[in-house]
Amino acid sequence: MKKLFLIAVLLTGTLFCTAQEKRHEIAFGYGLISQNNLADVAADVFSSLADVQTDSRSFSGTFSLSYAYSLNRRLSLGAIFCYEHSEADVTSSGVYSGRTVDNYWTFMPSVRFAWLDKKRVALYSKAAIGATFDSGQYQGSHDDRWEVAFQASAFGVEVGGAFRGFLELGYGMQGIVNFGIKYRF
Repeated sequence: MKKLFLIAVLLTGTLFCTAQEKRHEIAFGYGLISQNNLADVAADVFSSLADVQTDSRSFSGTFSLSYAYSLNRRLSLGAIFCYEHSEADVTSSGVYSGRTVDNYWTFMPSVRFAWLDKKRVALYSKAAIGATFDSGQYQGSHDDRWEVAFQASAFGVEVGGAFRGFLELGYGMQGIVNFGIKYRF
């Protein structure tokens, strides 16, 4: 009888410990200098060789929403959704010819490895690959296309409790610098 009681207490304690682990995470982020930004700037440079200029180019930055599920203390799997907007005035041979507008919607499955995961701070790396839908408009015509998307964040840090602030450095659709807030539950 004592053994049965002891086993029941141990199992109950294990269940409560497991139930207290926060395995789910939702994050809202904002990124600067994304893969799209750099590709648009490179296209502007090459277009200028053909006497086509872009002026007043603006980027919204990348807004992202992500979800992650922790398989264990080190490894998480998730998904990232991003949105970004850019636009520019186009001139050809010095004459204004229109405005180009691009909207980018990105979806990428992701994996994250935590190098350090303490109660109030974590250091990690993240990789993601997926697809971007680029909806472009110029002079009333539409140029919609799918492109391969990725994010490789070599360094990430998050600080806080259930609500955490984060900063990532990497390259891809979320930007070279990506920062925001996370909620673990």
